Amino acid sequence: MVNRYRRLERVKPYDTQDAQYKLLVRGIANVKCLEWDNTEFNVLSIDQLRQCCRAIQTSKLWDVQILRVMMLVQFFGILRPSELVSLTVDDLVLDGDRLFIRVLTSKNAVHPSFVTIDKRDDELDAVVLVRAIKSVSKWHHKRIWWRLDGEAWSYSFYVRSFKKMMSTMEFPHAHVLTPYSLRRGAVSYLVQRAFPTRLL
Repeated sequence: MVNRYRRLERVKPYDTQDAQYKLLVRGIANVKCLEWDNTEFNVLSIDQLRQCCRAIQTSKLWDVQILRVMMLVQFFGILRPSELVSLTVDDLVLDGDRLFIRVLTSKNAVHPSFVTIDKRDDELDAVVLVRAIKSVSKWHHKRIWWRLDGEAWSYSFYVRSFKKMMSTMEFPHAHVLTPYSLRRGAVSYLVQRAFPTRLL
């Protein structure tokens, strides 16, 4: 959760892993904003994500529906925005009621890491939506996220679309949320559900 734009030598080291764990529990588990050297970290909770999905699920615009699926995959896959937009058709593997995601750009491992997303019975179900997108995907071995004009989603286009949608939401601090808020919200969600912190 360290600001990736900060120079390494400016990051204040923590004496023990226990201190890092306490910081994680105190700051993230309570779904509150963190401030390190006046840098604000915001999270998008699962309840707020549900509000977003409900607000746009009736839209008939292709780009809006793709945005909805991308947000769900990023949240439950705990992906960075750059990892999300670079996914290919082959990186998303459907196996029954589960979705397996192969992340090739993981910063935590030399080899690809794999994420599993289970099917849900509500508006936050990413498995069914990904299956529908794969069935009409125009490309093979290329990015699965494509716009109505035929172009692939870029990182900047995803950020702009996310911020545009957030500008229409009425929950607190919606205007300052970014796609990274989904990743932070997912971590908070897992901590609250007693997910082993060593795996985060």
